[in-house]
Amino acid sequence: MQQRKNNEIGFDELRTFLARYKWLIITSVLLTTMIAIVTAYILPNIYQSNSSIEIVSSREGVRHDIMGRVTQATDENIVNEKEIIQSRYIIFKALENLNIGTRYFVTKHFKTKELYKSSPFIVKSGLIAEQVEGYLFQLIPVGEKKFRLIVEPPLKKKLISKVRSYIEPLPEKEQPVYYDKLHEFAKPINTPWFNITVQKIYKFDNNHYSFTLTPNEKMFRFVQKKLTVSNLSEKGTILSLAFEDTVSLRAKEILDAIGYAYVSEKLSLKTKSAQSKLNFIDSQLKAINTTLESSANKLQTFKASNIIINIGDKTSATTQKLSDLETQLYELAMSKSVLENIHNYIESHNDIRGIDVSFKNEQYSNNTVDAIIIKIQDANARRISMLEKHTKLHP
Repeated sequence: MQQRKNNEIGFDELRTFLARYKWLIITSVLLTTMIAIVTAYILPNIYQSNSSIEIVSSREGVRHDIMGRVTQATDENIVNEKEIIQSRYIIFKALENLNIGTRYFVTKHFKTKELYKSSPFIVKSGLIAEQVEGYLFQLIPVGEKKFRLIVEPPLKKKLISKVRSYIEPLPEKEQPVYYDKLHEFAKPINTPWFNITVQKIYKFDNNHYSFTLTPNEKMFRFVQKKLTVSNLSEKGTILSLAFEDTVSLRAKEILDAIGYAYVSEKLSLKTKSAQSKLNFIDSQLKAINTTLESSANKLQTFKASNIIINIGDKTSATTQKLSDLETQLYELAMSKSVLENIHNYIESHNDIRGIDVSFKNEQYSNNTVDAIIIKIQDANARRISMLEKHTKLHP
């Protein structure tokens, strides 16, 4: 009975609280809902583009020779390939095939929309000083042939410059840039901070546009920050690439360019490696051919200057012994020639991935030399892999 009475008291207090603050609660709910709706309307949509790349293991169908042992794919190779895809080198290669440094915008119904490959005008830029990188260039059409160009620093830069100017005068290079002039379409605009030409493509639908100018080389951070590379499965060799952007078409084109740059670079490295092998084999064949011709000439000279007559078993044994010695001499000469060619190739080539001594005969194979070559090639392969991610100044 006492518990029921306490419950009734609690409900009475709740009704009293709601009655007293009902307008505050309703206002708070409405305000929160409106903020959520406005935020969802103003903020741009985020799109994601996906693709995959298979890292083919060199174990499949490879010969068990020195080069095969050096180039076998491991789990570490998969990790390295992920780093390579996200490296500055590959992203710069991808940016060479794109033009995303100039971005166009239009504000309509309080919402800013980016016009990727749909802008009614294009801007061809030359000089872009660091002072105006990230500035918003405002373009206001004035008639059919002219426009007003307004350049102002971002609000954050304005405030920082204002505060710093109170402390000490700003150097000329650090002073914010202000620009407001009338220009004609298709005519160059040359200033100390930028050189641009605005070309009209088709009729303007709005009375106010804007654009930003960033050198294509400095879009590296923009791309790297939004690119993710991960394993499609824990033990698989397929890498999944994803890129997030506010423009779906640009996300797709950037991801395609990165994939193309990566595959092209891998094909180029394989082509160079194969060419190195072919060059080494050609040099070996030339040396072998020279040795064979020399041996044939010596044999002809020997036959011409010596009378060989079958005078019995002793003579046959002597002839056989001479033949065996000639064979051994030829094999030793071949072994010496191969080792000399390998030595000369190592001294004259920075990239020794072309060395392939797997065809050496077992009778004069040198395990010590093979082991040394393997170590040199291992070190060279690691060096080439590290150069794809670091400069030569890296310890």
